[in-house]
Amino acid sequence: WWLQFAVLGGYALVAPLCCMIASRIEYTAEVVKEGWVPVIAAMLISSAGGTILKHADKVFRNLAPFAPVMNGAGGNLAAVQTSRICTDLHLNGEPGHAVLRRKLLAVEKHVPEEEELEPLTPPATLTGLMSSNEHAGVARVLICLTIPGSLIFASLIVRVQSGGVAFPKPCFLALFIGAALVQVAFLILFAHGIVNRLWLNGSNPDNSAIPYVTSLGDVVGTTCLTGAFCLLAWLGGAPFTIEGMP
Repeated sequence: WWLQFAVLGGYALVAPLCCMIASRIEYTAEVVKEGWVPVIAAMLISSAGGTILKHADKVFRNLAPFAPVMNGAGGNLAAVQTSRICTDLHLNGEPGHAVLRRKLLAVEKHVPEEEELEPLTPPATLTGLMSSNEHAGVARVLICLTIPGSLIFASLIVRVQSGGVAFPKPCFLALFIGAALVQVAFLILFAHGIVNRLWLNGSNPDNSAIPYVTSLGDVVGTTCLTGAFCLLAWLGGAPFTIEGMP
């Protein structure tokens, strides 16, 4: 037990020194000033996901191995979209000012620029997700990447859990992929909304948006995964079965 307290004490001593050094560097000073609230909020949000997983694991003994894949993959895909939009905003404007660009269809049809402008960040709605906005198109590609990724990782986990003698049941795969699609779509829509809101408020979304997105990914991912297992149990199925075992 003393080792844990020693490590925590070491962190407590080193943290103020690192904070002081970072605050004196031009490129990190802004992060030191603005980055605390998102990080602390992200910790609190993630803890809610841990609470859900703790109770769900007591009910579904095969659920826990799938949680890191669901939460990590979904959060990373949404973080990629968040980072892309933040970079594009910084390249085309300043925080606090709306950034507009021509619609893709307007470019193809040679419509006057002043008549066919749209926000650079797509709206955080399903309609916005299906629009011709450049970032909406990338978002749809990222969501589609969820399908092969979920299929591969779910199959690998089942193979490991079964000792290499079983494959995931089709019903489970369908529910798992469906849960992953819901999670990633929700996170990307949330990313569109929070990046746009932070930018218009004059904040730098690079310092704040990703912690919120990834921590919410833990909560939404665990919730969707638990829902998938509940529906699977209601249907009388299982992630996999081994011949000769109940």
